[in-house]
Amino acid sequence: MPAKPFTQEEIHQIRETVPVHDKKRLLIEIGLSTLLRVADLRMLRWKDVLSKDGSVHEMLTVRLYPTLEPKTVLVLEAAKLSLLARAARKSDEVRRNSYLFNYWRKPDQAMTTQGCIKLIKSACLKAGVNPKDRSCHSLRKTIPTIIYENERDLPSIQSLLWARSESVVRRYLSIERTSAFDQMKRFSL
Repeated sequence: MPAKPFTQEEIHQIRETVPVHDKKRLLIEIGLSTLLRVADLRMLRWKDVLSKDGSVHEMLTVRLYPTLEPKTVLVLEAAKLSLLARAARKSDEVRRNSYLFNYWRKPDQAMTTQGCIKLIKSACLKAGVNPKDRSCHSLRKTIPTIIYENERDLPSIQSLLWARSESVVRRYLSIERTSAFDQMKRFSL
């Protein structure tokens, strides 16, 4: 079953129940903000997101897996707040050299994809959001889905997702199927 995007209400529920400094919340905020895939999210290091003075970079240049092609992503305000709250709980030495998403016993080792998925599902359960069909990819789909529902701006979504064509975006967001079903409901006999 493909990952479903979160609704705005579900994101609000998670933000209300998962503390801003929690690793689960950081993963959610960074995932929503950057639209990165889990393979790229889990490889982020503190030095990638924080400047030497401790402030959060507004834009990040990330080399995407597997091509290592550089892409620039935006860090939204909610992600910045979560980064700063989490950073305040870490020592400078550990923070600068470790991954954002690691295991507390192994700060020099990135969390696995499965570990990231467990964090997402745990945050969902804590917030009373059904974790079924939810994964790290749900984060990547959320903002593009909201943009589409409100603006129908496929070129902007295509740019945000680095998609090759609008047809890829339509397939990715299941637009054809949703639109076709909506049409069927409107014109049913």
